[in-house]
Amino acid sequence: MSRSGLRRLEGFRLTYAEAMWLGLPCIGSRANAAGQVISDRETGRLVPYDDRNALGEVPVRILGAADYSRRPGQAPEVRARGHYSYDRFKDDVLHALEIVPEARPSPALNNDRRITIKRRRQRIRLDALRMGLIVGLLVASAAASGAEPKRIVEVADENRDGRYTGQDIELALVRCRPGCLLRVGAHTYDDVAIVIDKQFSEGLEIIGAGTGQTVFRSPVPAQAPVFWVRGGQSGVVFRDFTLDGRKTEQTNAAKISDSVGIRVSNPSLTPSDDGRIESVSIGHFLTAGILIRDGRRWHIKNNHIEDIGCHTSQPCPRLPGKDANRYVKGRRTTAFGVILTSVGASGAIVEGNRIANITKIGIEAYTNYSKLGSSDRVRDVQILRNRVSGALNVGITSNGGVGIDIIGNEVWDTGGMGLTGNGGAGISCGGASERIVIAENIVHDTDGSGIRANCQGDDVTIRDNRIGRACRRKLVEQGALHIVGRKEGRSRGLVVEGNQVDVREGECAYGLFLGRWRDIRLAGGAYHGGSRAALFVADASQIRIEGLEATSPGVPSLLVGSNVQSMTVAADMRISRPTIRKDGSRGFVLDRRED
Repeated sequence: MSRSGLRRLEGFRLTYAEAMWLGLPCIGSRANAAGQVISDRETGRLVPYDDRNALGEVPVRILGAADYSRRPGQAPEVRARGHYSYDRFKDDVLHALEIVPEARPSPALNNDRRITIKRRRQRIRLDALRMGLIVGLLVASAAASGAEPKRIVEVADENRDGRYTGQDIELALVRCRPGCLLRVGAHTYDDVAIVIDKQFSEGLEIIGAGTGQTVFRSPVPAQAPVFWVRGGQSGVVFRDFTLDGRKTEQTNAAKISDSVGIRVSNPSLTPSDDGRIESVSIGHFLTAGILIRDGRRWHIKNNHIEDIGCHTSQPCPRLPGKDANRYVKGRRTTAFGVILTSVGASGAIVEGNRIANITKIGIEAYTNYSKLGSSDRVRDVQILRNRVSGALNVGITSNGGVGIDIIGNEVWDTGGMGLTGNGGAGISCGGASERIVIAENIVHDTDGSGIRANCQGDDVTIRDNRIGRACRRKLVEQGALHIVGRKEGRSRGLVVEGNQVDVREGECAYGLFLGRWRDIRLAGGAYHGGSRAALFVADASQIRIEGLEATSPGVPSLLVGSNVQSMTVAADMRISRPTIRKDGSRGFVLDRRED
C-alpha cells in the first residue's frame, strides 16, 4: 500500500474526543475513523479527503451557523459526555458481558456460523477494550491538567424585567461558583462593575457572543473597573465581547483611576496568575484599557483598544497637558492602552493587539521605584506583533523592566504631548531597564525619535528595525535611533545591528545618536539622513563599527564627539566625510575613512 494510502486510513483520534469534551466542534476527514467520533452537522463537520476548498469553507460555516453561534459547543460536549464517559464505558462493558454468553453457539450450528459468532465476540471485546483505553486516557489527561472541564452557565435575564444590566451578570456568577464557563449572549449590559474574587477558586471563563454583539458598559460615574480580578485565583479568561467606557463627562479626580476596562490587582498582594484576555474590544475609558498589577503570566492577545483618556466623542485633542490627575481640554494626560506594573505583572505576553488613540502610552511595562525595590521590577515580558497608533506620548515602552522583548510591532503617529524625556518616540526604554531586546519593529511618522533607548541597565540589543519619517518636530540633539546609557558611560553590552533608518524627510539631527555606553557592537544596516550627521558617537568606549552604510548629504556621515575611547571602524563600512573631534577622545583605528 502506498504511503498516501496509509495516511488515508488513520484510526480513531483521541484528539476529537478531548476537544468535544471541552465543547469544541471538530472537523475531520470522511476517509478515516473520524466519522466514528464526529456526528456531521451536529458536533462538527466531515469533509472529503484532500479537498482543500471544502476544508477552507467549513470553519466559516461553523462560525456562522445559527446552532453554534447561539449555543456554541453544547452538542459536542453532550456527545462526548454521553459516549466517552466512565459511566458509558461501564454500561457497555456490562452489556458486552451479558451478550457474549447468550451468543455461545450450539453444536447444531455449522462451522461458518461458529466462525461468525466467534468473530463477533472478539469484536465486542475489542470495542470494550478500546473504550476503556479512551476513557482511561481522558481521565489521565484531566488529572494531569488538574481540573475537569468547567460547567457551562448561560446568562439570561436573571431579574426577568426585560432589561440587561450588570446585576444579571452578578446573579449568573452566583450559579457559577466556584468556577464555570460563563456564556453571555448578544445583548448590551448596562452598569457593569464585576469583582471576581477568591470565591471562584476553580477558575472562571467569561465568553461573549462576539465583539459588538456582547457589550458591557461601565457605570456613570465609574465606581470600579468593568471587570476587577482581585481574588487571588488563577486561570481567569475573558473572550469575545466589547467593553464600553461610555465617554463619561465626569471630572471627579477620585473616580478617574476606576475608569478601567479590565483590572487585575489585589490589595493583599495575592496574585491572580495565568489569565487570558483575547478578542476583546475596549474603548472610551479614562485611565487604561487593561491594567495588570498582581497577575503573572497573563496572555493579552488580539484585542482592540482605542480612545483611552478621552472623555469626548471627538478624537483626543493634541494639546500639551498640565495636570496628570485631571482633564486638560478634553483629555487626561496619564492614560494607557495596556499597562503592566511591577513584578506582579511579570511573565506577561502582549501579542497581536490593535491599539489606537491613547492620550499617553499604548503599551508599557512599568516599575514604580518610589514604592518598590529593585527586586520587584517587572520581568520577562514579551510585547509581540502589536499595531499601535495615535499615542500622544510613546507607542511602546519599558520603564525599569528586566528581560523585556519588544519584537515585530508596528508603531506610527506618536507625539503631541511635548518632546521631553522619551516624548513623541515610537518605541522607548528608560530607567534601569536591562536585558532588553528591541527587534524587527517598523516605526514611522513620529514627532520624536523613532526608537529612543534611554536604558540605564546593561545588555541591550536593538536589531533589524525599520525607522522612517521620524522627528516630525525639529530635534536639536536627537537621533531617529537615539541610544543613551548611564552617566559616565557605565552601561555595557550594547548590540546595534541590521537597522534600516531613513530620516531624510524628517528633522532629526542624526540618523543614530549613541552615547554613554561601553562594549558596543555596531554592525550592518543603513543610516540615511540627519541634519548634522548620519552617525554621532560620544562618551563611549570599546566600540566596533562594521558592515554598515551611513550617508547624509552635505554633512559628515560619521561624527565622533568627546570622550570616545577605543573605537574601531572596519574597512567594510561605507562612509563619506568623517569628522573626528579630539576632545578627550583617543584610541581610534579607522581602517577606511572614505567611501
